[in-house]
Amino acid sequence: MVEAVELKYQSMQQGSCAQTLEFQIYFNDHVDNDFNMLFKILPFSSPYFSAGVPGSFHNRLFPKGTLHLVHSNYALQWLSKVPEEVQDKNSPACNKGKTYCTWAKKEVREAYYSLFRNDWKSFLNARAEELVEGGLMAIQLPGVPHGAVPSQTGAGLLLELLGSCLDDMAKRGIISEEKVDSFNMPLYFPSAQDLERVIVMNNKFTIERMEFLSQPEKESFDPILKSLHMRAIAEGII
Repeated sequence: MVEAVELKYQSMQQGSCAQTLEFQIYFNDHVDNDFNMLFKILPFSSPYFSAGVPGSFHNRLFPKGTLHLVHSNYALQWLSKVPEEVQDKNSPACNKGKTYCTWAKKEVREAYYSLFRNDWKSFLNARAEELVEGGLMAIQLPGVPHGAVPSQTGAGLLLELLGSCLDDMAKRGIISEEKVDSFNMPLYFPSAQDLERVIVMNNKFTIERMEFLSQPEKESFDPILKSLHMRAIAEGII
């Protein structure tokens, strides 16, 4: 990212004496993240100054007009919380026996989408305050094809597998059924239409470019790799 900005700057300064750019990079994560581990793996002779900023990206993190570029990589599929309706036993959107909205009824999917829409509104409003005029955002996140239900996606099937494992543990008496019923993953994988809709409705940003990064059509299923993947995602939550 830094290299791309430098190359763009140099191309715009051809024929003139270009100043050397200095970069201040802020890494954001939740307050319980181990920032020490992050800084240990950064290059010793890094071409930028770095700092860690703890806090939720759904809220303000920086003073007004202080950021030139925001980059979010595989983060905005996380919701700020689990939708309250799916944990309410008396709600039509109660997601009893499930950990996500795979194979879920319409009310559950709508509850997840509603929270996704509100979270993105908060995220966009916060970044609009923090970015300088003309600032840019680059966002990369996993999504689904338009019209696809979670059970038809790789991520949805993986989360369904997690739910099945927890259900088996409850049947064996390792954990209680109540704990399984109370657990839901705070994730929402949007379609391109979902993203375009919330960005246009927010009216704080314009979409300059949107691309789709496809995965290989045939990907071998490695149980050990998938279990490690799921552990990395859900261990801290479970």
